[in-house]
Amino acid sequence: EGVLAMLGELREEMKGVLQEASWMSEQSRTVALDKLGGMLFEVGGPSQNKELGFTAGGSWFQDSVMMAQGLCSRQIQRMGTVLARDDWGGELGAMSVNAFYNVHANALFVPEALLRPPFLQKPSQDKKAGAGSASMSPSDFGALGGLLGHEMTHGFDNVGRLF
Repeated sequence: EGVLAMLGELREEMKGVLQEASWMSEQSRTVALDKLGGMLFEVGGPSQNKELGFTAGGSWFQDSVMMAQGLCSRQIQRMGTVLARDDWGGELGAMSVNAFYNVHANALFVPEALLRPPFLQKPSQDKKAGAGSASMSPSDFGALGGLLGHEMTHGFDNVGRLF
């Protein structure tokens, strides 16, 4: 099943909730279902690692300042450009312990670090297609499913609904 399969299951459950919501107009329901169906799921990390732009080896403080300067420079260079839908952004990557939803891309990102201890006690051997949710303990399944379901709802909250 894997994490992508879990996200697919969550999408199907949310689809059922949207289809049965008596308070939604048919027009709103159609838009919401289309948005849900088009939601992109990215698991693991960016397909390409970002260059640091410097050689680490100074003190922790010096390296941190150099990384922050490089990040700011990259962000400024990206201003006004069209980003790929699967762009993880400059701040978050595989080592972030936080899934996130990007309203501009209608995409949910699940970093690798979130799929490892201490967040999950029994890490999946294959996040994309393999052992995933079928091999998770009930507590891991609930923790990850709850977090990913929460992130998915950001596409429909007071901010996400505007995109």
